[in-house]
Amino acid sequence: MAQHLKHQMQLCASCSVKTKLSGLPLCPGCAGLERLIGEIVEAKANKVMAFEKYEAIIAEAQSEHQNPWEIHRTTNAQTKLSTARKTVERAYVRLSNYVDHGIVPEDLKAKALKATA
Repeated sequence: MAQHLKHQMQLCASCSVKTKLSGLPLCPGCAGLERLIGEIVEAKANKVMAFEKYEAIIAEAQSEHQNPWEIHRTTNAQTKLSTARKTVERAYVRLSNYVDHGIVPEDLKAKALKATA
């Protein structure tokens, strides 16, 4: 029985701690860190796209006659950009809380429980 458990233990690919996980050999700490960093990367990419769309709408609005739809499009683009910026900020706060204070976000706790079940 002990031999069977010994084969299931793997070294974390990131920090070399022994861990019992299937699939990618990451300990829960490194897996959480990787996920939170991935959230930042995704949020920043979404922010860049929102900013590019906003810039395009502003440039288009400046080159054409003003009409009510341009104001509406500009407002929508501003709202999306603001939301994207807040998402990046939240992602950084989540990572900071995890790294600096050991606070594991609830959604990561739920995923860790599913992975070990």
